[in-house]
Amino acid sequence: MPTNEVDFGDVVLGSTGRVQLKVANDGRGDLTIDSVKVADLQYSAIFTVTSIAEADSAALELRFTPTRRGLSEDSISFVTNDPERLRLQIPVKGTGVLPTRLSLDLDPAPGSQGQLSGSARPNDEIGLAVYAVEALELTGYGLELSFDMDVLSFMGFDAAGSEEENLLSAAGNALIPSASATGGSVRVEVATESGGGGDVTGDGLLGIVRFRVAETVKTSAEIRLDLGRLQSAGVAVADTLLPNLTVALEIRLLTGDFNFDGTVDITDFFLFADHFGSTDPFFDLSGNGRVDLNDFFIFAGKFGDRLGKIVGSALGDGTAELSMTAIESGGGEQLEIRLSQMAGEPVRGLALHLAFDPRVLRMTSFQGRPERFPLRVWLPGHAAGAATLLAGGGLDLAAEEGDELGIILFDRLSADGGVVRVSAATVQMRGGTENLVR
Repeated sequence: MPTNEVDFGDVVLGSTGRVQLKVANDGRGDLTIDSVKVADLQYSAIFTVTSIAEADSAALELRFTPTRRGLSEDSISFVTNDPERLRLQIPVKGTGVLPTRLSLDLDPAPGSQGQLSGSARPNDEIGLAVYAVEALELTGYGLELSFDMDVLSFMGFDAAGSEEENLLSAAGNALIPSASATGGSVRVEVATESGGGGDVTGDGLLGIVRFRVAETVKTSAEIRLDLGRLQSAGVAVADTLLPNLTVALEIRLLTGDFNFDGTVDITDFFLFADHFGSTDPFFDLSGNGRVDLNDFFIFAGKFGDRLGKIVGSALGDGTAELSMTAIESGGGEQLEIRLSQMAGEPVRGLALHLAFDPRVLRMTSFQGRPERFPLRVWLPGHAAGAATLLAGGGLDLAAEEGDELGIILFDRLSADGGVVRVSAATVQMRGGTENLVR
């Protein structure tokens, strides 16, 4: 029979670790085993038989049932009728460990769904729930988390959810929660008021850690639960868990949505135009190191795209005034509309939504002085007879009455009529954007 040390390793409190040894009788006559002794009652030995016939064998099962935390060492001894080995000893050791496990969940529904991945947009707030599984006589706890501070910021900690109470509250405890963040780390502590309901055993919510997604160009982020400290009744030192749990966030970005409002629109165009010619990587959509026409064409292809709910903007009253003057050209086969600023602060960018009869007119170009608007583009509308004109990157040039902003050209498809209507207009000035009423 081997008499080397038997190591049970980690065994959860309240459960039993088992190791089987083979005892063989190589002598002459029956081998009897008696008087099993062990000082630590966490250990025991079970023989299938107490007498082994000559040339036969039997199984000896050693057991470790921890009732306390930490390492325990002892030896199991017994007496035989073998004159050469009257007394045998087997050293044993094992570690009693807490059964409690921690889990994370991004799903806002009550109860742990175990959701370890999700998606969010810039400016979204997310809640990461922390749960305990098989808590043992819990009276308080601490949590330590780490996060990508370039993408996320800590917003707070809720000990309970809107539809789910804290595990400790189930026993009538009044909670004393605290939470703080330093750099990319969050530390949470939850204690209970003295004279409360008592300790808790079981599963439940430990709290929800809230984060906000920054306005970022990064497309992913992680939050890690690095450490848990669980205080149990009657135990002086808290148990420390190293769960090494991580949740992964996909940051949903919309190309060209520079103000992160969920849609690529006029405001984004003005922002892009202000950075045209720079090396700002935020506006360098092509990744070639500069903000140029390559980026402009990418932006134009994304114009009008939406992501999630559209957020409106409140614009104040302004003084800008635009006018359109129609001039026949090309021997009556073209209609030329000159766009001018009549009053107000100098216009640095503009967006016009035009409506016209597609049976009579077909828009062909949007022209103008490069020094006024280095960027100009027109985009067909979703329906026939509509177009959007965008111009930006303009300087704060002195505005005079009749200052020309651009020329819109149409081909005439018919000699009848030819009305062009501005359905909406937005201009950008040094002080911000303004909607114009025609």
